[in-house]
Amino acid sequence: MKQEVKIAVAVPLRTAIWNWVGMFPDEYNEAIRTHRRLEGTPERVFDLLWDPSEVASARALWPTLAALAVICRGAARARPEASGKDLPIHANVSDYIHEVQVSLRCSPR
Repeated sequence: MKQEVKIAVAVPLRTAIWNWVGMFPDEYNEAIRTHRRLEGTPERVFDLLWDPSEVASARALWPTLAALAVICRGAARARPEASGKDLPIHANVSDYIHEVQVSLRCSPR
């Protein structure tokens, strides 16, 4: 998928995710707490938007990727405060989280 198309999809998608969180916080919290698989599988959408070979140009997508990473099943495992349940983390989500961590360490202050 071309970068322009990804950005065109990412902006309204991010808005939709935040509207869902704002309008249905209980449903969002339940999905995160129970690691329940969501319809539409955010992992697939994440895969469409994230291309590890385009890290530099993908920074415009990072807010949307972050929102998707949070709701991806098993993404909690990558967070330090994770509950310890042994859920597999999606490989691309793991790669993305690593890239964000590296960028935060290397960014000028």
